[in-house]
This record gives sequence, C-alpha cells and structure tokens, in this order.
Amino acid sequence: MSTVEVITYFSNGYVVEYAPVDETGNFTEKYCQSWILLPAENLWPDVVRIILYILAIIYIFIGVAIGSDVFMTSIEVITSKKRTIVDWDEEKHENVKKQVLVWNETVANLTLLALGSSAPEILLATVEAINDLASGVSNSDGGLGFYTIVGSAAFNLLVITAVCIVSVSSPGFKTIRDLGVFALTSIWSLLAYVWLLAVLLWISPGIVEPWEAWITLLFFPILVLSAYAQDNSWWVHRWRQRKVQHRQEQAEVQTIANGITSRRCSVGLRSTPHRSPEKHRKTWSKAIELAVRQTDSHHAAAQTLSTTDDQERKYRPFARARFRHAAIRAMAGSRRIPANYTNVEDSPKPSTPKTEPRLLSVVSKIAAMRRLYASNNAIHAFPLSLKVLDESSGNIAFASSTYAVLESAGSLSVSVLFHRRKRPRGQIVIPTTNAEGKFDTQLVTGVVSVDYETREGTAKINKDFKYTSGTLIFTEEDFVQTINIPIINDDQYFPDTDFYIILKNPSNDASLGDPSVARVTIIDDDKPGDFILEMTQLYADMDAGEVQATVLRQNGCDGKVKIHYATVDGTAVGGVDTAPGVDYIQANGVLEFEHHETSKIITVQINKDVKETKNFVIVLRNPSQGSHLGEHSAAVANLNLQPGGINSIVIMKENGASWVGQIKSAMIVGGEVDEYGNEIPPSGTDFFLHAISMPWKIFFALAPTRNAFGGYPAFLVSMFMIGGLTAVIEQLGHLLGCVTGLKTQVTGITIIALGTSLPDTLASRAAALQDDYADASIGNITGSNSVNVFLGLGLPWVIRTMALLAGGKQYRVDVTSIEFSVMIFDSFGAVCVTFLFFRRFYFGGELGGPMRSKLLSAGFLILLWFIFIIVSSLKAYNYF
Repeated sequence: MSTVEVITYFSNGYVVEYAPVDETGNFTEKYCQSWILLPAENLWPDVVRIILYILAIIYIFIGVAIGSDVFMTSIEVITSKKRTIVDWDEEKHENVKKQVLVWNETVANLTLLALGSSAPEILLATVEAINDLASGVSNSDGGLGFYTIVGSAAFNLLVITAVCIVSVSSPGFKTIRDLGVFALTSIWSLLAYVWLLAVLLWISPGIVEPWEAWITLLFFPILVLSAYAQDNSWWVHRWRQRKVQHRQEQAEVQTIANGITSRRCSVGLRSTPHRSPEKHRKTWSKAIELAVRQTDSHHAAAQTLSTTDDQERKYRPFARARFRHAAIRAMAGSRRIPANYTNVEDSPKPSTPKTEPRLLSVVSKIAAMRRLYASNNAIHAFPLSLKVLDESSGNIAFASSTYAVLESAGSLSVSVLFHRRKRPRGQIVIPTTNAEGKFDTQLVTGVVSVDYETREGTAKINKDFKYTSGTLIFTEEDFVQTINIPIINDDQYFPDTDFYIILKNPSNDASLGDPSVARVTIIDDDKPGDFILEMTQLYADMDAGEVQATVLRQNGCDGKVKIHYATVDGTAVGGVDTAPGVDYIQANGVLEFEHHETSKIITVQINKDVKETKNFVIVLRNPSQGSHLGEHSAAVANLNLQPGGINSIVIMKENGASWVGQIKSAMIVGGEVDEYGNEIPPSGTDFFLHAISMPWKIFFALAPTRNAFGGYPAFLVSMFMIGGLTAVIEQLGHLLGCVTGLKTQVTGITIIALGTSLPDTLASRAAALQDDYADASIGNITGSNSVNVFLGLGLPWVIRTMALLAGGKQYRVDVTSIEFSVMIFDSFGAVCVTFLFFRRFYFGGELGGPMRSKLLSAGFLILLWFIFIIVSSLKAYNYF
C-alpha cells in the first residue's frame, strides 16, 4: 500500500504523517479526517482514541440533553400564550370574553414540540449536509444523519413503546385518548418511509431531484394540516351536528304527531329542560300541523267508505291560528276542550260524549274546518289570523307561564296578550258570511283594561325586586302590552329566588286566559370565587419565628365571603404556646374577604428553638355559600429546612428572570423532596452528576431567559447551541467509525441513535407512570418520526440539491444499504402499530395490562429492534 506525506504546520513547528492512499490517490478509510482532530491524533493508539471518542460522544449528549431541556422550556412558553376572543353565550344572551391558546395543541405537538424532541436528529442531518457541501462532496451513502433518523425512529417506535408498556403497573392499563390523531400520524410515519423508497429507488434511482426534495419538505405542513383537520374531525361534526339536530327535531315532531293521532296525547307534553320555551312551542306547532295533514290524508282515504262521517266532520272546524295556542295549552297543562259542543248552524243539541284525547279532538276539528273552507273556495278570503276563532278569544293572558332573569339585568319585561275575538264559552264558533260575502266576526270592542301586581315568593320586595302594580290599557289597535319590573342587583351571592305576577280585574267583557299567573326566577350571577393557597410548600422564617401562607380568591370576587382555616400536626407538634415540646402555635380562625378583595395572609407563630426539620399542614375549609375550595386548599409548612427557606424561593423566582439568576440556578446542587414535602439534602451521586453537567448548565444559562420576548430568543439561541453540539457529534461519529472500522450505517442506527433517543426514553417512561393516558408517552412517537423524515431529511435534501443544482451537479445517493434498512423498519413499524391496536381492543389499552402479557409484548417489540439492528448491520457489511 502506498503512502503520502501529510504535513500540518503550527506556530512552533509542524507534524508529518504518512497516510495510506489507494490506487486513485485518495486516502483510504484508515486515515481519519476531521476539523476537530488534535495535532497528530491519527498517530495515537486506536484503543485510546476509541475510548476518548465514546466518552466525548456521551458527554456531549449530556450537553445536548440539557440544551434540549432549555429548548423545550422556551417552546412551552411560546405554546402557552393565550389570546382573548369574543364569543356568544347562549345562556346569558351576550358576548363574553374567553381566553384560548394561540397554538392548537395538535399543531404545537407536530411543530414546535416535535422539533424540540427531534432537534438533535434534524440538526445532525442539516449540519452534515452543510459540511459535505463545504467539503465539495456531492455523493453520499445517505450519511450519518440519515441513518441516525432511521435508527432513532426504530428505537422510539419499538424500544420506547416496550418500556412504556411494562412501566404501567399491572393489571392497570392506559389508552391513547386522541386515537384519530394517533392513527393518522401512524399512517403518515409509515408512508414517509415508503416515500423515501419511491424517491431513492423508483422515481429517480440513486438520485434525489430538487422537486423530490421540495415535496419531501412540503409534506411536513401537509402533515400538520391533516392532523389539525383530524383533531377538528375534519369539521364534519359541525355539519353532522346540524343534520342530526334537524333529524332529531323531525323525529320529535313525528313522534308527537303520531301520539296525537293515535290517542296518546301525553306524548311530549313536558318541555325539554335544555330547550327554550319558544323552540318547544315551535316544535308543538309543527307537530300539530303534521297531525292535521295526517288526519286529512286519513280522511281522503276513507271518504268513499263513510260519507256520513265526513258530513259529521265538517261541523268540527278550527282555525289555523289554533296551532300555536294548542301547543301552549298542552305545555301548560290547561283544562281539556269540552267533549260536548253545540253546532251554531243547527239547533242546540248535545252531541254524544267523546272519549278521544284533547289534542286529537283539536286536530280533528282543525282538519275538518280546513276541508270545509277549501270546499267553499273561501280559505283565501281572509287573513290566516281570522280564519277560525279559538278558545283564547276574548282572553287576556301572559305570553308564558315562567320567566327567568339575571340579577344583573336590572329589569324584566313581560308581555301580556289580548285576543279580541270572543265566543260563547264552551263552544266552537264557525264564522258566517253576510250579504256581502264577508265573514261576520264577534269582537270585544272598545278599550279594555286589566290590572296587575307582583307577589312575593322566595324573592322579597325591596330586597330582590321592586313591588310593581298598575293597569294595562288595550286600545282598539292593541294586542300586546308590556309590564316592566325592576330587579334589584347586589354584590352578595344568594340562591336563585322566585316571585309572581298576577293579572286581575279585566274590563269590558274580557276575561282572564291561561296563564294569568306568571312565575319569575331571579338567577343570581354573583361570583364569590374559589379559595386556594398560593403555594403548597411553605418555608418558615426561623429568625422571625413565623410562617406565612397567602390565601387567594380566584374566579370571582363579588360580595363579602368567609373562609375558615386551621393547622394540622405533621411531624411538628402544635400547642397553645411555645412551651417545651411545642414546635408551633396552633391556629384556627376565619378570614373575611370584603367585596373585590382577593388575598389574605395567614400567619402562624413557630418555636425558634426547633433544630430539626419538621412540618405541619395549613388547611382551608367551610367557605361561604356560593364559594368553593380550589385545587390547592392545603399547604405543607416546613420548619428549619436546610437548604431551603426563603433563599431557595428567591433563587427559584430568579430562575428565568435574569441571566444572573439562570447562572446561579445552574450552580445549585438539587436534592429530592420526600413524601412530606421536605427537601432531602443532596447525596454523593447528586454532587457527582452536578459536577459533570455544571459546565453545560452554565453554557446554556447564557442563552436568553425563557420568558424574554415570549420565549422566541431562547428558542432560537438554544437551537443554534444544540446545532453546534450536533456538529461535533457528527464529526465524532465519523471518527469513531473510522477508527473502529464501523460503517456509517451501523454507527448511525446504534450509537448515535441511542444517544439522541435516551432523553425521550426517560421522558416517555415518566409520562407512562404519571399521565392518565398514553398520548404523552407513545402517542407522539409516530408524529415525531414523520417530522424526522419530512423535516429532518427534507431540509437537508433541499439544501444539498439546490446548492448542487447551482453548480450543475446532482445529488447522488448510494442506496445499497438504504433500501434494506428502510424496508425492514417500515415492515416492523407496521407490525408495531398493528400490535398496539390489537392490545387496545384485546386488553383494553395500549400500555400495561396483566404482568405476563405486558412482559411478552415488551419482549416481542425489543426482539424486533434487535432483529432490525443485526440484519441492517449485516447488510451494511454485505453478508447477504
């Protein structure tokens, strides 16, 4: 083997290396090249270099994990932003302001959060593309970035899923809540690798065209849009909701109509609780109209069989104006229409008593009247409102028997209706025509009056409403008058109350109809609020001999309210004074909040002589009527806690508030917290890990604070910092492969992929243990894998192809090993996703289950991963 001299000059001398070259004069794989090589590093022993490279990769991966945490924190700040929207409140009938997230949860998971978790892989592939272009390399075997993405996807889908399955305690299980989004992203993740095969093998074998690169990148926003559409059910649910609502209304109308015509008039007589009275009246009006049409149809079918019955029916006329009033009476449960009636045109002769229900009788009469008018061609001779006289004629009544008003409304307007037409009581009147062919009508003429007044119920005069009385005057043109009742608004919460309005003393032959009494419910809309403790962990000021707890009043601050508090012993013992053996003075009392007051402080005296770490609990209880206890109604008060106290709280508040605070926080050794809320002093392991990671903590503490300018500066700066570290990892990966003789494919799918996926493994396991659903642990894996392909490969491909296109070159890829690795992963990925669905429908959840089944499931998935690694590695070395 021939060699060439490689001379590297330095300020104090130079280094000469004899590097092996092949027949073409190019360096062989034994000669390692990188911009991070130390002088004469190629002359070091291979064993030393391998150990140093592995340790360096591990250490830099620690830095990447810390940087990714900063990166994710800034992303959480960005995605937690809210905006105010104005929405219409159907109950209050007013526009209300609401706080909603700016970022949709699904969109955030597939964009910023996926970018945060996949940043090392994406940046590694991007940095590698830039390095290759800078070195003039136009051909590639896929590169370390490509195989890291494939290896990371396999590890995430198979190994992390297996870890999450066994992490859930048996026999419990956890399911994916947003199954539709998971299924969609699963399909996308599998199709993404099918697209890779299409680009590299079928469309343009061995060449990535610029348009293919752009389409790969554009698949990323398409993925986000499709997931967003799936999250919103493709907006079909709104159309379906309207369609289902329309069908339900039609079905209800048909049911009521059938109930009327089949003599089951009790069907639907009560209003639906969540429906407005107006909608209920409309439903009944439609039902009665339908019943009339059905009666007409039945009559037409039986007309040739019974002319006598038809002759009888024509004396049962009712007007179309009857529809609505019949519905109101049915809802109000008014008295029945008399079964015996007298025909005006014939001599008064009582008819045979009928047993048919009231509504069926009404409908039959309406249908008969319509046919009578239709036969005389008179149905269009006068307005609909005057076609037939109904039994409300000559009556004065409220439009509804019940009303509701918000206390803050200030007043209530109630409509009173007057029907001027009159008839003999208990009879159905058929209008007759005069000599001019016009209908004669009997009206209550002249000015009509009716008195009204309010009566107390649970609502009291001059406390809840103003006593109101008076007289309504109906002139010849008046059919509706309004009663206005002042409602008294206060700041104090009380349960809802009722009062009544009555009509009395009608004049000029008018009579009271039904309803003549209306009940009004005053809905109290004051919000006294919820009580919480500001902090669940409190630290005593041992010098001052006290501990303070702040009680907050949230979600409303109307009126005067009270909340009781008390102390409960924990490891600390309370007493009435600071006698020996007493750690704190027991406190029991009542906090009284004034109107719009939102915070109070509870102060508990403690014994300054306490030397041990102890605690007790402060609890809230018995809030005033209308108010409630919030999420945090108890707090642990810690005595003589070291380290901690007020200083630790100050440092925690400084964290994220300033660069100085971030650096101080990076230098603090953190311990754990026990079950009582006490901070356990750091162990030797804590100090060791802190010593290792402190340089990275300080390095990333130099990034802008997380909350500055909405988190965007920290997002960008930390991303560039991680990018710099991944550039070093990329070089170390190549050097490790060069020294050990490992192929780039093997290094990428094993060592580098494991390093990038280790933080995700720990995070997914914690989510599987603590979260109620499986979305946070495995639900985002498929989405992250899709993002890795479309963004992690699409962006580097666009950079490579466009740069080479400018130079008149093409981006060529050696697909010998790529084809096999991608096909194996896609097959195993499909098996894994199908297996998860099988577990969901067989065991009841994707994660957990009986101990034996979950161990077998995890073992099966890990076996698939080992097969993927072994087979891909053997293929890289051309063993088959």
